[in-house]
Amino acid sequence: MGYIQNINSEKIELSLSEETEKTFEELIVEVIDQVLLSLDPRVKKSFYNILKTDYNLDKNDIPYRIGDFVNALEEVYGISALLIEVAILKKVCQELPAFTFVVENAQLNLVDFLKSLKIFMEI
Repeated sequence: MGYIQNINSEKIELSLSEETEKTFEELIVEVIDQVLLSLDPRVKKSFYNILKTDYNLDKNDIPYRIGDFVNALEEVYGISALLIEVAILKKVCQELPAFTFVVENAQLNLVDFLKSLKIFMEI
């Protein structure tokens, strides 16, 4: 669930250095919105409709149901979901305060990343 593979490295480190006044919830909704919009406005609208009808998940509930969001993303988009997950991570890296997330065993889990980020932002 939600793993991004990097075969060239045993350890991946992501550092985020810009500050933000947004809450975790606002940031996650905004980032996901922007990533889906960058694919196509129709993709964004369609995916949110699928989330609501098939997964009973409103876009504003995503920060509270990250695991469900990632599962839906992977079920709907299959292997292509990894590209969307990477785009979400990249966008988060552009938006967030100093935050470092170390990944071991060359697997980056989007759910764990976002949960760690939430803890960091609440401190």
